Amino acid sequence: MMKAVIIDDEPGARSVLQLLLRTCAPDVIICGEANNALQGAAVIAQCCPDVVFLDIDLGDGSGFDLLEIFPSPHFAVIFITAHDEFAITAFRYNALDYLLKPINSDDLAAAVARLSRQTHPDAYSGQLHNLRENYRDRRLERIVFPGTEGHFFVQLEEIVHIRSEGNYTYVTLTNGTTHFAARSIKEFEELLPSDHFIRTHQSHIVNINSIRLAAKTDGLVLHLNNGAVAPVSRRKQDEVVEILGLNNRSKMLRIA
Repeated sequence: MMKAVIIDDEPGARSVLQLLLRTCAPDVIICGEANNALQGAAVIAQCCPDVVFLDIDLGDGSGFDLLEIFPSPHFAVIFITAHDEFAITAFRYNALDYLLKPINSDDLAAAVARLSRQTHPDAYSGQLHNLRENYRDRRLERIVFPGTEGHFFVQLEEIVHIRSEGNYTYVTLTNGTTHFAARSIKEFEELLPSDHFIRTHQSHIVNINSIRLAAKTDGLVLHLNNGAVAPVSRRKQDEVVEILGLNNRSKMLRIA
């Protein structure tokens, strides 16, 4: 059994979530609820829950204000939000679970199922801390991705090259290291800013600032600062040429 607390300033939303949990996650027992951050902190301290369902927008502040009270939480958090595009992107950047209102029962069941695979507490605290900074500053400068050795916290500017091999994705950083990432290349393409990263091929994404040379033989290939070479597919060639401001008739194009 898993103890849970629901913190949401809408009584109807709390009731709906309780009903959905009884239906699709019967192992989750609601041990407390609250309608604002201050009450939420008291309920958490009293109930010691395993998971908190936390609405972002609360009457007396935000869910992030509440988390400031628990810098190293002993509980997991599943965030709940209306369609706040920045918040959704921030959750995805930090590999954290969230539910959109109105809550879908399948999404809820999947989020609860993932709780059993929760990361190391220290890493989880780092994810939440990074999320709070993102939301406070309204800036996304660091991304978290799960790997075989744990969760990696990486500045966007450190990423040189992302490539996929079958179902596996690898991220190469400016320090020369390459790490397995439990994210698809499509996820990275959706998350990374298009003014700094470009998908050149179905299996390759490159940091535009890491391109040293563009060579045109049978097709276009990009030589990166770390010595790697990223191919450009025929379908992507015009787009890459336009983004990089290249002269398509040149045989060898050096990037300033």
